[in-house]
Amino acid sequence: MSAISLATLSQNLNIATVEQLHVYTGMLLNRMNPNLRVLETQQDSLFAAEFNIFTISDGTQRVITRTSLALDPTYNSDKTKKLWMFVNELTNTAIPAGFLSN
Repeated sequence: MSAISLATLSQNLNIATVEQLHVYTGMLLNRMNPNLRVLETQQDSLFAAEFNIFTISDGTQRVITRTSLALDPTYNSDKTKKLWMFVNELTNTAIPAGFLSN
């Protein structure tokens, strides 16, 4: 189960921006699914949730996330919901306690 409360995120974790939320969810999905791979092409099996910190040429550090999420096939014809509402969970894994509070 990967359900979260936006109130909990803002109050308990001090998440105040879309960018902070993006890094939090990228890191969380990677932590919850560290070895989950998906076959994205006939030749390429890639991690479903990747998270890395790297240094660019000017010496500053950046975060990169990459997530491969399955879409319910009805997303293309059902116009009653927004796209993100058609995203399936990666796995039925509980959120680690460390990700629920500071």
